[in-house]
Formats: sequence, C-alpha cells, structure tokens
Amino acid sequence: MGVSILDVAARAGVSKSTVSRVLNGGSVSEKARAKVHAAIDELSFAPNAFASALRGKEFRTIGVVIDDYSMFRQRMHIFHRIAGMASCLAREGYSLLIINAVQPDGTVSLEEAIKELDMKLVQGLIFPGNLSGIGKSDVILSRREIVYTGEMLSAEKGFRVYMGNYDYSRKLYSYLFEKGHRNILTVFSLVGFDTRARRMRAYAECADLYGCSVSEHSFFYIDNTSEYVVENIYNAFCSDSFTAIFADDLTLGHLLLDYFKERGLECPVDYSLVAIEREDDIAEPIITTVALHDFSYGEECARLMLRVLSDQSLMKEDVFIPFELKIRSSVAAIRE
Repeated sequence: MGVSILDVAARAGVSKSTVSRVLNGGSVSEKARAKVHAAIDELSFAPNAFASALRGKEFRTIGVVIDDYSMFRQRMHIFHRIAGMASCLAREGYSLLIINAVQPDGTVSLEEAIKELDMKLVQGLIFPGNLSGIGKSDVILSRREIVYTGEMLSAEKGFRVYMGNYDYSRKLYSYLFEKGHRNILTVFSLVGFDTRARRMRAYAECADLYGCSVSEHSFFYIDNTSEYVVENIYNAFCSDSFTAIFADDLTLGHLLLDYFKERGLECPVDYSLVAIEREDDIAEPIITTVALHDFSYGEECARLMLRVLSDQSLMKEDVFIPFELKIRSSVAAIRE
C-alpha cells in the first residue's frame, strides 16, 4: 500500500496543505519544513511524478473506479458506459482516469481510490458496477465528489445514477405473467450477486401476485455460452413444466433459438423467450427485450459528477436511466 500525502501530514503533525506547500516550494516556517522532510524520509514518500509535472495547472480529471479489469472482458457493456462518460467529460474539458481498486492481495480497497482525491490527482470519482454493494457505503458516502451506481446507500445524502435491474426485470416478468406464463426459467450469465438477487426478487413478487410459487429449479446459472451449456439449459427447460425463458443477454437468446429449433421446438409456438438487450447487440426481430442504454448511462454519470463539482450546495441527487420494452413476436399468450 503506497504512502500518501495524508500519511506524511499525520507523521509530521501538520496539515495536508502544509505538506503540499513544502512539496511545491511554497512558503512555510523552517520548523514545519523540517518536520515534513523528516516525515518524508521516515516514510520513504515519493511524490507522484505525474502530479508533480502538473503543478501550477488545473487538473481536470475524473476517476472511474473499477473492482476488476476482467469486467471489461466479461461485461462488454461497461465499455459503452465508460465511452459515454468520456464523451460527456471531454466536451467540458475533462479527461477520464481508470482506477483499479483491487490490491495485490486481491482485496478491494475503495479507500486507496479516494486517496487519489486527497492527492488532487482527480477532482471526482465515479463508482460504477457493483462497488456500492461490497459493504463500503460509508466510504463511498464519505466525500461529496463521488457518484455511485446501484442500490441507494443513504436517503439523506449521496449522488447516484441507476438503471434499475429490479425495475426492468420486473417489467419483463410482468409481461410474461400477463400473457399467462406461470413457470419461467431464468438463465443468469456473468452477472453479479446483487443483480441475481434483484432479478429473483422481481420474479418472486410477480409470481406471488398471480398465486404461483418459485422453486430453486427456476434459476439456471452459467459461466459461458458453449454448446454444452446451451444443451444443459435445454435439458433444464424440458425437465420441468416451463413455458418461457428469461435470458440474461440477447446473445444467449440467439443461441437458445438456434439450439431449440434444431431439436424441433419453435418459438413462440413451443416456448416463449425474452432477453436483456444491450447497445452492442444485433437484435433478432423475434425476441422481446428490455433495451438498456449504457452509453446514456455513462453520460448521466458524468453530467451528475459535473453538477456535484459546480454546485457545492447540492447534497443528494438520484438520476434514473429509462429502459425500453421492445415487444416482438417471441412471446405467445397462454390461455388458462
């Protein structure tokens, strides 16, 4: 774990601004300067070279905190969100800095990311993904210059942008139940625990409204989309009285369409299918989806961040990113 300017200040018994003036050649007493230099030597503190090169200039950079670089490989829609952030920030003269919160031992340290604020390397932080769900709400809410996504962390303060996995999941489930479906197989692929929990809650609440029960067999988890996995989904669907499938993404939906057709099942005659649609998907006209606008999601994160920085009186704001239900021909009505 690196030594920060705050560590130097604490060891020297002076303020952070005093340490900053010493590092930048500013005016301080000789006694304070000696304390700071002694603390620097004791802690082996090395000022960030990038920050040093920018002394005297306004550093207009926003940090985006991620919990794992593999999220770019597993969740491609993150690229669209970050592209939206970068595009919006660039129009206002800001740049984007990706900060990995994972430490060498594999733990996630949001505190280390916030030190970027303290060292003035960034003017604000955006916490996307599931970072708000790892038991660090106090850390995320500790500073004004932070925008987060996901579940609300406080009713009194904080700045959040959310798309509402529970909301759009319930929209699809409600549509299936309205069409007469009572036993739906939900397939999760490469989603976090929080996403699963919210979707399961949406299903359970819809089922309860129609007097139906939800079993553990209603949820199927996969970590890839190989033919073997698709075969397992097919077998799971056929092993129970399922009439519809909720696919976590449209790519998986396409694979299921093809595989089921090869085995003589036609959509929507023999089963119904819904899916989540992302901006980088090439949608099959048949599949009913909820379309999520990730580029707009990123733009709104950046816009809220800029409002937070420009208006010091702002203490709380929630921004909801609307989703779109695209009704196509993959769902048939079932008459009871």
